[in-house]
Amino acid sequence: MKTATYWIRIILVISLSFSTWQCRKSSDYKVETFKTEIGWGYKVSQKGKTIINQPMIPAINGNRGFATGEQADQAGQLVVEKLEKGQFPPSLSLEELEKLGVHE
Repeated sequence: MKTATYWIRIILVISLSFSTWQCRKSSDYKVETFKTEIGWGYKVSQKGKTIINQPMIPAINGNRGFATGEQADQAGQLVVEKLEKGQFPPSLSLEELEKLGVHE
């Protein structure tokens, strides 16, 4: 009987841990890309409210959009990662942009 109780407790602990992990995994943030006259941009929303609207590449000289929607999405996802870690403002550096394939 003690063995059965032990295994039930283990299963409950594992289930609760998994549930907690799943809750933390889901994000309140959403990235959407959009086409502009100068390329691609992204916006980040939280619970349906736009908190960042980025129509051009940040951290570079001039007004240039991302070359592709995929680049814009990757940059937006990196911004979301920073927001989820509590980093504010969630600025992107030239080095981070270069890792995404975005060049000045």
